[in-house]
Amino acid sequence: MTSSLQGGTAPFNYNWEDPAGNALPNEPNPFVASPIAGVYKLRATDSKGCPADADINIILGNPNVDGLQVTKKCADNLIVNASGLIPNSINLKLYYQIIDTVANPDLVIKTDSALVNADADGNVFFSLPSNSINNYNRSKLVIDRVSNGSCSADINISVKLGPGLAVNSWRGTLGNKDWHSDANWCPSTPGYRTDVIVPQDSVIYIRQNQIAICQKLTLNARSKLVIEEGAVLIIYGTLAVGANANIDARQGTIQLMHNDNVPINGRWFADSSIRNLIISPYNPIPTSREFKLRDTSTMLRITNLLELADTLVDLKTNNKLVMASTSTGTARIGKLAYATSALGNTIIDSVVVERYIAPGRKWRFLSVPTTTAQTFK
Repeated sequence: MTSSLQGGTAPFNYNWEDPAGNALPNEPNPFVASPIAGVYKLRATDSKGCPADADINIILGNPNVDGLQVTKKCADNLIVNASGLIPNSINLKLYYQIIDTVANPDLVIKTDSALVNADADGNVFFSLPSNSINNYNRSKLVIDRVSNGSCSADINISVKLGPGLAVNSWRGTLGNKDWHSDANWCPSTPGYRTDVIVPQDSVIYIRQNQIAICQKLTLNARSKLVIEEGAVLIIYGTLAVGANANIDARQGTIQLMHNDNVPINGRWFADSSIRNLIISPYNPIPTSREFKLRDTSTMLRITNLLELADTLVDLKTNNKLVMASTSTGTARIGKLAYATSALGNTIIDSVVVERYIAPGRKWRFLSVPTTTAQTFK
């Protein structure tokens, strides 16, 4: 998918720059062929009632989806930031249009506005209603302006909408927060070829003994995914976890099916723990691949089972893997499927194996020939 960023009209003058600070063509529609994650700044040199140096930003959270998470039924995670807005102000009006780009080019399909609130930094979060762009898959969304009544920053930020069938965004519309409730997803419950985007501050549950599958999984800041007892999360692609987000896999299983080298990190998981971790690329080739634990200060703890299953894969621990031990037993390493072959499974670097020691008991040795009984622990 590509996107275009469309600037405002006179007397709103502006200059574009990308997240790396590179200047974009100073024209109404600088074309961004390969968007990168970060903030695209439209810096106002003058505007209507706004400070002369006001910035209006579009934040692209995912370089593969161009920041506007688009599916057949919804557009999520568009963040419009106007620094001229009052922090924590409420009931701002964000004006937008949906415009046809194919059947009737430039035909305005829908014009509407939405009430939005600004946070402490002046950020305004906006998502289209889930039915707003249904059947408008080849149209574009234009944000006209954001107004707080005194400062109206005129801007057109245009991002082309595409079918986006490979991206499912969590909407959490049901109180149960259940992965398998179709209404919680836009457009539908993910499949193995579906990338999943979990917006910030969301909570999702994979219920007991259920299996959830996806391709790439991205958890944005402060989001949480809970894998309940006996449940399994199968990831065919890569895993990305934002700041203060985590996966609670203390009672569940994570199975990594990606064909390429995949980094994982202990800090991505609640208590840095996974009950069962299974590594088994779905399309093995006759060469070894390494799955890596990122070399950070956080150890990853396996509390029940680690398995390199049926494929020619190696696990590079970077000395950050712990086989945990509790009163009920010590985590074990399951089968190494090709351990006897020339290209066998290998665990590279060290693994810490814990040994659980029961709490000490106090004993009184009555036969000790002393006048005062001694107590030892």
